[in-house]
Order: sequence, then C-alpha cells, then structure tokens
Amino acid sequence: MLYAAGIENMSSGALCELYDEMDSLVRELSEELVLELARRDELEYEKELKNQFISLLLSVQRRHKALVDSKLRGGTAAKAKDTPSTSTAQPGSVSVDIMVSAICLLLFFR
Repeated sequence: MLYAAGIENMSSGALCELYDEMDSLVRELSEELVLELARRDELEYEKELKNQFISLLLSVQRRHKALVDSKLRGGTAAKAKDTPSTSTAQPGSVSVDIMVSAICLLLFFR
C-alpha cells in the first residue's frame, strides 16, 4: 500500500483525527447517496405516470377516431370492435373511467 507506511508512523491523536475526517466524509456521502436515490425513485415514478397518461391518451384518441370513422360510415361496427363489452359508457362516448384518469393525470402534471 502506498500510504501504509505513513499511517503506521502516525500518532494516535493524528489517527483519531484522520478517522473522524473519514467518518464525516462517509456520513456526508451517504446522505448525498440517499438523496440521489430518492430523486431517482421520484423520477422513475414520474416516468411511469407519464407513460400511463400517454397510453390513456392514445386509447382515447383511438376510440375517438373509431367513433368518427363509424359515424362517417353510418354504422357502429368500428365502435363495437374497439369497445370492451363490459363498458358502461353510452354508445358513441368514451369510457368515463378513462376520461377521469386522463383528467386526473393532466391535473397532476400542471
């Protein structure tokens, strides 16, 4: 080791001082690491929310396009194909749950 000889020749007082400096440095770096990890988690959560919002938005756009297409064709075949059978929404409207989720996400990101 490069510094082994220097440390071996240090007095106990100097070694205690060095120990205190190293301990302080470890504490500071540990606190910084915890803050950075928390920030990373926040960013990851925000990314997940944004991805969910984009998925919901694309779903709403697809349903809207299917509705417009079906109205142009004068039928409901396209709507029936894209809408789950468990939907409680009125024919020709977008699912209320999707709209509520999209609005909540929009308000969250303001």
